[in-house]
Amino acid sequence: MSSVEPALPLLADPPEAPHIVDGYLDLLGDAPSGAPTLGQRFMTSRLLPVIYERVWRPIGFRLAFGTSGVATPLEDAATYELLELQRDDRVLDVACGPGNISRRLLKRLGPSGLLVGIDASPTMLARAVADTDAANAVYMRADAERLPFASESF
Repeated sequence: MSSVEPALPLLADPPEAPHIVDGYLDLLGDAPSGAPTLGQRFMTSRLLPVIYERVWRPIGFRLAFGTSGVATPLEDAATYELLELQRDDRVLDVACGPGNISRRLLKRLGPSGLLVGIDASPTMLARAVADTDAANAVYMRADAERLPFASESF
């Protein structure tokens, strides 16, 4: 389980008492009042990461790129070249899901770099934390439309 401490200074309004759930920082808190919508129920379903990794990602990648959805060395090289990643960069992975891309990006960052992944789905974030073994990776439950970070954090 990773620590969220390295990312706290990047927040525009850091919480006094960070709310850590399953190893990620939860900045969204409780669900909205009222009956949850079908979409809200699905986002908290434990099936979501499984469906994403075994169905959506492979089918989507096969249709779009003719690949299986598993990163290829060519895809990795193109990603690193386009992002011009340096070993001490701070990288934000928006809608990180179960952390597949986050873990690929971590391969390019040195120990002084930082990867922050955000997503709205608690089950996707729990999976990302469980599958990521890096001290310089932090996951947060946050709103991608209202990023919680100070300007020029990444």
